Amino acid sequence: MAADPVRIFSFDEYVVHAERRELLRAGTAVIVEPRVFDLLVFLIENRNSAVSKDILLQAVWPNSYVSETSLTRCVMKARRALDDDATQQRYIKTVHSHGYRFTGEVRPAAAQEVNTEESMHAEPAATGRRPWYAITSIPALLVLLVLVGVVLYRSPSSTPTYAEPAEGPPLAVLPVNNDTGDPELDWVTLGLMNAVIEQISHADSLQVVGAEDLVEGLQRLAGDDGDLPATSLAEASAFQQFGVEYVLNSTLLDERGLYRLRSTLRTQQDDLNTFDVLGDDPAVLAKELSRFVLSELGGESFATDSQAPISGDAFVNEAYVRGKDQLLRGNVSGAVDLLSVAVDQAPASVPARHALADAWLANGDAERAIAALRDLQQELNESGARLEEAKVLSSLGLAAHHQARFEDAESHYEAALELYREPRRPFLQAKLWFSLAEVAGYQGKVTLERARLETAARLFSESGGTANSGRVLEAL
Repeated sequence: MAADPVRIFSFDEYVVHAERRELLRAGTAVIVEPRVFDLLVFLIENRNSAVSKDILLQAVWPNSYVSETSLTRCVMKARRALDDDATQQRYIKTVHSHGYRFTGEVRPAAAQEVNTEESMHAEPAATGRRPWYAITSIPALLVLLVLVGVVLYRSPSSTPTYAEPAEGPPLAVLPVNNDTGDPELDWVTLGLMNAVIEQISHADSLQVVGAEDLVEGLQRLAGDDGDLPATSLAEASAFQQFGVEYVLNSTLLDERGLYRLRSTLRTQQDDLNTFDVLGDDPAVLAKELSRFVLSELGGESFATDSQAPISGDAFVNEAYVRGKDQLLRGNVSGAVDLLSVAVDQAPASVPARHALADAWLANGDAERAIAALRDLQQELNESGARLEEAKVLSSLGLAAHHQARFEDAESHYEAALELYREPRRPFLQAKLWFSLAEVAGYQGKVTLERARLETAARLFSESGGTANSGRVLEAL
């Protein structure tokens, strides 16, 4: 269908002025990115039919090669600008396995809508919506608290400055389904999930929800049942609790002596891609899968000279992955046994040594854990492995915290926080600010505790951690 002569499109309370590149809602400008605006206009102008993904990619990114992931993110942002989402699909409808279609009822632009200079300053139309000061929902209160935190927060020493969030959408890797028929392989459920998360977390271009956070959220969802929720419920929880844009569902299959790890990368409305990796060692498959996911979402992969999580020995890898599975399940003594085997066989492995120290700490052997963590932290500091050192410092902070050595805990947490600033990792920073707030609370420093909680809320909000933001709100 031909566009209106002046290319002004009106639907419900929205006005799109193509030439002036303006989107108005009830007379107020809505800020959108250039690509998002281009996509919206193209869909509106071609609203009489569904537009294929290939055509949209060419229209919005002419003479450029981008993946469908970029298109999916662009559609998501366009929906947000229109107060729409993948569930409602009031304006942008997903046409599965094809593309998208604009379904809003476009009406001829009224004279006052053409004069956008006046519209920009007009009072909002009566739409039945409450003014901002009348909104009392929890999410709105959280936003207000976050804004207050931005104004009120002052660091004990200085006011920190934050860079832009790391590129890449937040991702949740769900527990792996064991469809091999062998109950002896049930350790792959959390073990392989954790292995994939660990591999992906090394990339600067992609944020991924930590294994402990994910399991805690799923256990809250399961309640007293104990078992992890079904995949569909876990997926919905990941989208809801953690605000992620993508989830990775995986199933391990046994095919005549070889294992196939089949995984699907999904948004709330679409399956983006399916990855199949085949081999005789489930632990190795985790790294291969991580490489595919990073290539799809992060635009990068890691070196493939060593294809195993911690060692070239399948026995050592399995001991490590099974130990992490037990640690996530709360079977601490079993985790200590398995991780001790991994460290004995691979004494230079940083992940194995760190995991064993965490297991000792969880098992009540704090002094042994602290000694191991200090040795590891010194080695990592000398080698310049900043991300790994930050993780170890976080564990040292937790150990000191448990022993009520609050000044030591604060020192370790702040050192880890500094290492997480570059590359910027807002979710991990937010967790540390939450821990620092707890330390201040134990010390009776109420003002400092609140300031740190407000900073944690802001960073959780930036990273999409809605469930964690709720916990901060409760603390506030």
